[in-house]
Amino acid sequence: MKVKTLLLATVVAVSGWGFVQRNATAFAETRTKPGLEPYTPTRMEWLILDLQANGRHEMTALDAYGLNFVSPDNETVVIFVRYSPKVSREAMNIGVDTARRLVESTAKGYGWQSWVKTREDIKMVQPKR
Repeated sequence: MKVKTLLLATVVAVSGWGFVQRNATAFAETRTKPGLEPYTPTRMEWLILDLQANGRHEMTALDAYGLNFVSPDNETVVIFVRYSPKVSREAMNIGVDTARRLVESTAKGYGWQSWVKTREDIKMVQPKR
């Protein structure tokens, strides 16, 4: 019985040492590789990331407008829209209204509605020739 216990204790100790070595190596790598360093985004960066992930709209031949979210400062979300002359204004306006509601509801979900401001930047672009 003592031999089995000693053998088990040795196996646990050796495997535990491997775990410690792997964690130490991973920790050392985070210190030497810039892509692994921790980063905490600002609230506005996080909000823009969330909005872009959930609400951006790519310009296509079918939907001739693109919609993105950007921030010029630490309290304003700009709904940035570019459209071609062929756009369905009705569809684009629905998209902009939806984006505005998305900003409001997302900010409210985080409890940030008291300081987040929203504005729009909507312009027509001429097609490339």
